[in-house]
Amino acid sequence: MRKLIALTALVLLGSNMANASDDEQIQKIQEKVQGRLQKQVDAMDTNKDGAISKQEYLTHAEKQFNRMDKDGDGKITQTERGKAFDHVKQLRSE
Repeated sequence: MRKLIALTALVLLGSNMANASDDEQIQKIQEKVQGRLQKQVDAMDTNKDGAISKQEYLTHAEKQFNRMDKDGDGKITQTERGKAFDHVKQLRSE
């Protein structure tokens, strides 16, 4: 009986440790995402007033579009989307 109790305690302890580890990983991911979002907001808020105007947003969107439109034809092709997606994946892994 004591062995069963001790084994049960170890299993429960291990389970709680795993949950703590999962919670820490989730927290790290949330912090990383929040940091990326803040960088985007900071990049869009060009006058640094703490708000993003429609013009600031549209200017940022146009810059992103132009970055993806590698051949400058005013269209983003499947190939260009794929390259942009690969670039984002590379940035996320850093």
